[in-house]
Amino acid sequence: MMTKTTSTAAAMLARLAIVPVLAIAFILFCTKTEALQTPPATKPAAKNKPTDTAAPGSKVRTKVPPRLRFSDYPYTKDGVSEEKLKEYMAITAKYEENADRAIKHPDKITEEDREKLEPIFRQMSASQQDQQTITFYYLPPPPPPSRPTQKQLDKWKDPKYCGLWIDEKKAKNADLENYKPGDFSEAFVSRLTKYAINRKNYPYQVNLMTNAFYEKYRADAIANMHKPKMALRMLNPHYRKI
Repeated sequence: MMTKTTSTAAAMLARLAIVPVLAIAFILFCTKTEALQTPPATKPAAKNKPTDTAAPGSKVRTKVPPRLRFSDYPYTKDGVSEEKLKEYMAITAKYEENADRAIKHPDKITEEDREKLEPIFRQMSASQQDQQTITFYYLPPPPPPSRPTQKQLDKWKDPKYCGLWIDEKKAKNADLENYKPGDFSEAFVSRLTKYAINRKNYPYQVNLMTNAFYEKYRADAIANMHKPKMALRMLNPHYRKI
């Protein structure tokens, strides 16, 4: 897991609702949305300037850049006390790597710690939340259908142009010979960054959802919209949703 990088904040903002492809983004390091996307409006930044707070016994901690809000996760005007803030940061410090505050082993975050962190994070002010490396978010509503054109399908048949995933599974580009535009309800195109593993093979990644897969994905997304999800932020800044 630690050899895989995540999608950039720009890609997240460009297509908040493409939750299934996040797993693919882990494999490909990070992507930048190229087509078929409409960036949502962002929430105004907090007026108060965030301040650094060190966890008990920790070294000087690097300030984290302001957080881009992917959803209206609860926060309070006054925030939590200094004591609660130190409690939160003491827990996250166990998973941070030295002064750069990158999460060293995200798969090692225990459910017990996760359950302690979320209630405190919910009571933080916006500026306090902005300074955390382990954050929480809600899934956005699922997107409306976004069907490809025949011209796009023909372009995506070229393995030198893009890598192809159908229903979250790697597919051969030639497999598109067996499909027509009406077979798909979702098309997501990403431009690979220079850090992506497969950049040497093709510049784009295409993710398609068949009609039946999209309907199941949409139902699951609606059912889980209000369940807290955890995200990791590093100083790049990149997010990894887990």
